[in-house]
Amino acid sequence: MHKVRECHNCNDCEIKSPLFQHLSNEDLEIMNRERFVVRYQPGELLFKQGSSYTHVIVLITGLLKCTIESAARDLLLNVAKPVEVITGPGLFTDLKHHYSASALTHVEACCIPLNHLKEVFRRNPAFAEDVSREIDARRLFSFQRLVTLTQKHVHGRVAEALLYFSNHIYESQAFQLDISRQELADLCSVTKESAIRVLKELKDEGLIVIEGNNIEIIDYQMIEKISNLG
Repeated sequence: MHKVRECHNCNDCEIKSPLFQHLSNEDLEIMNRERFVVRYQPGELLFKQGSSYTHVIVLITGLLKCTIESAARDLLLNVAKPVEVITGPGLFTDLKHHYSASALTHVEACCIPLNHLKEVFRRNPAFAEDVSREIDARRLFSFQRLVTLTQKHVHGRVAEALLYFSNHIYESQAFQLDISRQELADLCSVTKESAIRVLKELKDEGLIVIEGNNIEIIDYQMIEKISNLG
């Protein structure tokens, strides 16, 4: 990674996160202090699980993956896209990262010192409410993922993953998947072989089209049904 340029003032930023919509000019000036932009190559770590929580990251361009590392098998929690604010459970607790984040594509990220964000959090109730709402939404997503991984069979997990990428990441039924088959398996908590087998079966049934990393959902309702039935 490397710092790529001096930051422009936050007041002039054209790609603000929706979380920053309630910030005043004074708030933005606080956020702008000691802020910097970093560019990452695919595969580079933005932060490591267990490391100190010193900055909040706003994803400007590219995609990154958030992964819980374990001795048995890594679990891919989610994929982040612009202009998400990357927060975690250590934000107001132990100031540690409880998962790792790494670049899937070329990534540009804005790094805001955590103490400055907390200063704005304390002085701006609307911003505090927005951040709290975002943290709650991610907690709910984690609960839903827990249900998926404990109650759904392999076909339901893979179908849900395809809908996740279609609806939330690429916002299209046709997309180029930026994660590997192993990473897809980690998202579904299955083996790589099982993920590949299910994709082939869905393709053979005419529900999806696969050409390399390009995937198109042909029968969206059936993929949704498989996901729901688990």
